[in-house]
Amino acid sequence: MVENAWTPPASRKRIPHSLAWDGWKQVLRFQFRAESDPQGRDPRSREALELASEFYAAAFRTATAPGETVEITIGGRTAPMTTSSIEPEDLSNYEWHHAIALALITGSEERRGLLLGIDPDALASEWCAPAHHAFHVALRAYLRDEPARPAMDRALAAVRNAAAAQPSTLWPFTVLLSQLVAGDRDGFVAALVDALEEFREHYTAGDEQDSVSKQVPIDILALTCHAHRELGWEIPVVSGYLPAAIVSMEHEI
Repeated sequence: MVENAWTPPASRKRIPHSLAWDGWKQVLRFQFRAESDPQGRDPRSREALELASEFYAAAFRTATAPGETVEITIGGRTAPMTTSSIEPEDLSNYEWHHAIALALITGSEERRGLLLGIDPDALASEWCAPAHHAFHVALRAYLRDEPARPAMDRALAAVRNAAAAQPSTLWPFTVLLSQLVAGDRDGFVAALVDALEEFREHYTAGDEQDSVSKQVPIDILALTCHAHRELGWEIPVVSGYLPAAIVSMEHEI
């Protein structure tokens, strides 16, 4: 799969889409492994997360870099890749959520910096739900050490409105992020318990029961990794949804 990353799709515009899709397949690989490796100790689980992060970051890099080609590193190989442009149906704020979550989980400062340099408005379109855009703005401001409270309040309101209109959709966990913005460790732990319960309820109802994504909530895991590793917060929550070996990792995968 890594070698195939440099085999361009028929249309140059589809390069970011192809890379993001390869990244999602690695996320699914991690989810499948989580069923037999709930603690995340198997090197293959960590490899899947690393590759997923590299593919997603490459998707955004090829869509934002100037020039005809850009150096991309995936799976230990670095080589030029043809650049493209942002196609809203392929790269939205929703895909950015996956990408930044994986950068936080894997501890890659390089990929994190790349993604934090992307303007949320550049990804806004009819394909992007307002709640995902608002969450991007708030999380980006927080991770860039900018004043994040106003953006956080807008994100909380946007997700409340979205959840009221589409209660069967799993929207961004804004309350969990809001506790990071507030610097409230106890509030974060309480919100983490609620977020995990919301995740569990979502994947034990209707058609979602058979979804492979039910194993690990990637976005919740990402914020938990950040709280524990970067803020030094003790997280007393023990859950099969949070691979302990991934959360406690101190160095880049």
